[in-house]
Amino acid sequence: HNNIVHYLLKEFAAQGLEGRELYADLDGKRINGVTLPPDVAMTAQKPDLVIINRKASPPEVILVELTIPWDTSANMGAALQRKTARYEDLQTSIEGNGFKCSNLPLEIGTRGLINAKNKSLLAHLCNIMKVKKVSKVIQSCSKLAVLGSFTIWNATHSADWNGGGYLTP
Repeated sequence: HNNIVHYLLKEFAAQGLEGRELYADLDGKRINGVTLPPDVAMTAQKPDLVIINRKASPPEVILVELTIPWDTSANMGAALQRKTARYEDLQTSIEGNGFKCSNLPLEIGTRGLINAKNKSLLAHLCNIMKVKKVSKVIQSCSKLAVLGSFTIWNATHSADWNGGGYLTP
């Protein structure tokens, strides 16, 4: 999970787009312990990835909440519903503060499955952030899901496993 969030943050930040702010629910990537600046919304909620474009009119906020469920359509659908509902009130609050807000739940299966809806969502995010190699991003997210799942499985019986550093695709 965090490997994919870290990878997306790194890819998006590499574009150096002026007026874009990126926050993530990762160490060193939060603001005041959360992923939203206080002028956007006062909340304890921490979407996994937040993209803010203050140059747009009105300013735009994109909330991305990643889930890595077992890759069946039922699990993917349940995750989508759960994450959509989780951030509905936050989206309303952000919009009440004068921002346009999109709540974009993203599901990538534990075995690397990325369905058509989620491929389209990743392509949309890449387009917004001016990332040209969309297929590479999709492939890397899939690979990171598999590598992360394998790493967790390998640590099943470890009493002192701490997750280690970030994996790379």
